[in-house]
Amino acid sequence: MPSAKQSAVNGQPNITVANLLMRWVLPALIVTASLYACNASAASATLAWNPTPAAAGYVVYTSPNGSKYTRAADVGASTNITLAGMTPGATNYFYVTAYNSAHMQTRPSAAVSYIVPGGLVMGAKATPRSPAQVQFSVATGHTYKVQASADLKKWTTLYTTTATNNSWMTYQDPLGATLKLRFYRTVSN
Repeated sequence: MPSAKQSAVNGQPNITVANLLMRWVLPALIVTASLYACNASAASATLAWNPTPAAAGYVVYTSPNGSKYTRAADVGASTNITLAGMTPGATNYFYVTAYNSAHMQTRPSAAVSYIVPGGLVMGAKATPRSPAQVQFSVATGHTYKVQASADLKKWTTLYTTTATNNSWMTYQDPLGATLKLRFYRTVSN
């Protein structure tokens, strides 16, 4: 059995599997957060990355906590994927590996995190007379309206903002402390 060193047969190098593995190292992938969400009941995210030279395909991995990743999909030669069924307000983590024609994978790309838009929670109040705090998750470039209602029929827009990054935003409703009953929702474009 040949060793991991190259030997010559008729002047041609004998390349072993060990040498092949050492030679095939792809550069790290660059994963761009080209992410967005649809409606809250069917939240999705689209991941996109730059192509890697000599890659035959890519595998996307996902994690709900940033530590234990599972294989989400082998996307072949495509440099993007849309993942559906995500939970609004949850933070998800992703990384991508490239593989060659022998399906040997590169090291993982840098992980990216994404907060799925559509989450809405009420923040804690310092005192009973403190303003109500409405916290909601947003996607970059989308416009959001915080609306309030006393009867779930007539809604009034209290606040409008366009998100500049994927994060949680907070709106403080000064009337929230004085009204007996007030419901909140967010509406996005």
